[in-house]
Amino acid sequence: MNKMDAELRSLVAVNKEATHILASIIRSSNTASKQSSSTLIGTLGGFIGMGVSYALTLIAPISLPVVSVFLTGLGIIIALLVHRGPRRLNFEMRLEENRILTEEILSRIKNLPRNAPQEVKDELWHTYQTLNSMLGNQSKDHLALPAPGSSSVKKVRHKAITEQDNTNNSKVDT
Repeated sequence: MNKMDAELRSLVAVNKEATHILASIIRSSNTASKQSSSTLIGTLGGFIGMGVSYALTLIAPISLPVVSVFLTGLGIIIALLVHRGPRRLNFEMRLEENRILTEEILSRIKNLPRNAPQEVKDELWHTYQTLNSMLGNQSKDHLALPAPGSSSVKKVRHKAITEQDNTNNSKVDT
């Protein structure tokens, strides 16, 4: 009976450990399922990079801590770039260029003197609208920006002009 009791206790212990491991896997899966595909692809790339670094240390006399950090980071970056592809990378570059140009135009609108000719204000605003419409045409599937004549853009224009007026008024008062 002692042998059977020992085996039964062993089986119960294995069952408890399996239940604990399964619960841990479920928690990890639940957490992972809430992540974006880019996060998951980056994680996969990190695991691949880490695996390659371990394999290299078995083949060659290489320091695991140094190689694993480098190859894990490299794996994450390569996996994300491959996942995004050249089309998305080009889109992100155009988006950043547009953001910089748009900020510059809005800055110029805000810094116009109060007595600036209306045609100068209109030309700057037209440039701002053109930039946004160009981005909208380039990114129909990627990004939904408000249309140049929409209330969101009108609010931005009104805010920029109001801030400019307030800035100019404070300069005159001082």
